[in-house]
Amino acid sequence: MKEILALDIDDTSLGYGEQFIEYVNEIMGLNISRESFISYDLDISFGCTPQQARDLVNNFNNLYLERIEPIEGAVEGIKTLKDRYSLVNVTSRPADLDDRTRNYMERRFPGCFSATYLVKKEAPGLSKGEFCQKIGARILVDDFVGNLDDCGRLGISAYLFGNWPFSRFEHDSDLREKYHFIQRARDWSELVEKLMA
Repeated sequence: MKEILALDIDDTSLGYGEQFIEYVNEIMGLNISRESFISYDLDISFGCTPQQARDLVNNFNNLYLERIEPIEGAVEGIKTLKDRYSLVNVTSRPADLDDRTRNYMERRFPGCFSATYLVKKEAPGLSKGEFCQKIGARILVDDFVGNLDDCGRLGISAYLFGNWPFSRFEHDSDLREKYHFIQRARDWSELVEKLMA
């Protein structure tokens, strides 16, 4: 039986953040880049109210959710990983995006994932690490270090994907110690290399 590998969707498999930045720049007349994402809380990163941030995300999702392109190397990488692992999507997307998310992931990555879980719908109150433990996933790949926070304690291998400013911790010795169990994979080729070793 294959080991279960849980992959986050946004900014791990799909390039949500980059496309969202383009949308925000166009709508708000800004010139922000990925380096502006100093916090996972968008109101802090954009200098707006929490409600304005929620409205931006909701409007973007309504207009563009099914047009978000896979991250470079994701399609090939996922096809490679499915030979060794049972792949599942584990996302923090809101419950109302359930059908759209499942249908789009199957269209973009046909036959690659055995399940798509929206944690907020499936198990409200559980962290991604706790949810992975519940479904028997032994590995979690995510772009947000906060979603990997309890993996070490739960015995789940944690891979931090990409290099968003809100997930940089290597420069801080206390954070390096706290997250000693996390391996970083900056792109899909590095992730596949580590997971297939």
